[in-house]
Amino acid sequence: MFVSASTEKLSRPRDEEIIIDPSHGYRIIVFVSAFTVLSKLVICKECKKQIRFGETASYDLGFELLVQCKCGVNYINSSPVIDRAYEINRRILFVMRMLGVGEEGINLFCGLMDLCQGISNCLYYAALENIHTGAKAVFDLMTQKVLEEEKIKYAEHWNPMSEITISGDGT
Repeated sequence: MFVSASTEKLSRPRDEEIIIDPSHGYRIIVFVSAFTVLSKLVICKECKKQIRFGETASYDLGFELLVQCKCGVNYINSSPVIDRAYEINRRILFVMRMLGVGEEGINLFCGLMDLCQGISNCLYYAALENIHTGAKAVFDLMTQKVLEEEKIKYAEHWNPMSEITISGDGT
């Protein structure tokens, strides 16, 4: 059976594979319900007093969780922060773009789900730029790696490097 070189390369195990941590994942919860119950169940390890939860510093879908007791206040990011931006904001933008949904669709979705006011125009275009930069870097890296593999294969068969033929379908 004939298999194209591209298919063969894609089907091989690669050292670039990403290992996914099954313990990491996002969930949609009703903030007030979940944290009201938690605040009744937990006490501060230091002062042994009740803990109060709140939300502060909302940035689109990301926010800081406020944890307060007699000892003081602590803040927890609602999702990882990458380069001063909440990952959840980039993630929803990326996924919605993959589904063909743009900025207005994301904001409509967020509004209908009562998640937040939507994402800001500034965040939208900054995240698009980050996605483009990342995709381009991966493309450039993989293109270079494939070229090096082809050079090695050609050298194994005694073919001169000047006779490498490249074809593509535009994807």
